[in-house]
Amino acid sequence: MLVLAYFSYQYIASVYDRGRILPALGFEIWWIYIWVPLGFAITGIQYGLTVYKNLTSPDVYLSAGVLDGYAETESEV
Repeated sequence: MLVLAYFSYQYIASVYDRGRILPALGFEIWWIYIWVPLGFAITGIQYGLTVYKNLTSPDVYLSAGVLDGYAETESEV
Protein backbone atom coordinates (compact mmCIF):
# COMPACT_ATOMS: atom_id res chain seq x y z
CA MET A 1 0.00 0.00 0.00
CA LEU A 2 2.81 2.39 0.77
CA VAL A 3 4.37 1.69 -2.62
CA LEU A 4 1.03 2.43 -4.27
CA ALA A 5 0.84 5.63 -2.24
CA TYR A 6 4.26 6.63 -3.55
CA PHE A 7 3.38 5.95 -7.19
CA SER A 8 0.03 7.69 -6.92
CA TYR A 9 1.76 10.69 -5.34
CA GLN A 10 4.11 10.81 -8.31
CA TYR A 11 1.11 10.78 -10.64
CA ILE A 12 -0.54 13.59 -8.66
CA ALA A 13 2.68 15.61 -8.91
CA SER A 14 2.71 15.17 -12.70
CA VAL A 15 -0.94 16.24 -12.95
CA TYR A 16 -0.17 19.25 -10.75
CA ASP A 17 2.76 20.25 -12.97
CA ARG A 18 0.51 20.21 -16.04
CA GLY A 19 -1.84 22.70 -14.39
CA ARG A 20 -5.01 21.20 -15.84
CA ILE A 21 -8.32 22.55 -14.58
CA LEU A 22 -11.88 21.28 -14.77
CA PRO A 23 -13.73 23.30 -17.41
CA ALA A 24 -17.09 23.34 -15.62
CA LEU A 25 -15.95 23.90 -12.04
CA GLY A 26 -12.75 25.83 -12.64
CA PHE A 27 -10.49 24.17 -10.07
CA GLU A 28 -7.42 22.07 -10.61
CA ILE A 29 -7.83 18.36 -11.31
CA TRP A 30 -5.22 17.25 -8.78
CA TRP A 31 -7.62 18.18 -5.95
CA ILE A 32 -9.84 15.28 -7.01
CA TYR A 33 -6.97 12.76 -7.05
CA ILE A 34 -5.19 13.83 -3.85
CA TRP A 35 -7.33 11.46 -1.78
CA VAL A 36 -5.94 8.36 -3.48
CA PRO A 37 -2.37 8.50 -2.07
CA LEU A 38 -3.77 9.62 1.26
CA GLY A 39 -6.02 6.55 1.41
CA PHE A 40 -3.20 4.24 0.37
CA ALA A 41 -0.92 5.72 3.04
CA ILE A 42 -3.51 5.36 5.80
CA THR A 43 -4.24 1.77 4.72
CA GLY A 44 -0.50 0.98 4.68
CA ILE A 45 -0.14 2.35 8.21
CA GLN A 46 -3.11 0.26 9.35
CA TYR A 47 -1.57 -2.86 7.79
CA GLY A 48 1.71 -2.10 9.53
CA LEU A 49 -0.04 -1.77 12.89
CA THR A 50 -1.81 -5.08 12.30
CA VAL A 51 1.47 -6.82 11.45
CA TYR A 52 3.05 -5.41 14.61
CA LYS A 53 0.07 -6.54 16.72
CA ASN A 54 0.24 -10.06 15.24
CA LEU A 55 3.99 -10.30 15.83
CA THR A 56 3.80 -9.17 19.45
CA SER A 57 0.65 -11.05 20.50
CA PRO A 58 -0.04 -14.79 20.78
CA ASP A 59 -3.52 -14.28 19.27
CA VAL A 60 -4.37 -13.60 15.64
CA TYR A 61 -5.76 -10.15 14.84
CA LEU A 62 -7.62 -9.02 11.71
CA SER A 63 -6.74 -5.42 12.50
CA ALA A 64 -5.03 -3.67 15.39
CA GLY A 65 -8.21 -3.89 17.47
CA VAL A 66 -10.22 -6.82 16.04
CA LEU A 67 -9.40 -10.31 17.25
CA ASP A 68 -9.93 -13.14 14.75
CA GLY A 69 -12.34 -15.87 15.73
CA TYR A 70 -15.92 -17.00 15.80
CA ALA A 71 -18.66 -15.93 18.19
CA GLU A 72 -19.54 -18.46 20.87
CA THR A 73 -23.25 -18.27 20.13
CA GLU A 74 -24.96 -19.24 16.92
CA SER A 75 -26.98 -16.69 15.04
CA GLU A 76 -29.53 -17.42 12.34
CA VAL A 77 -29.06 -15.87 8.95
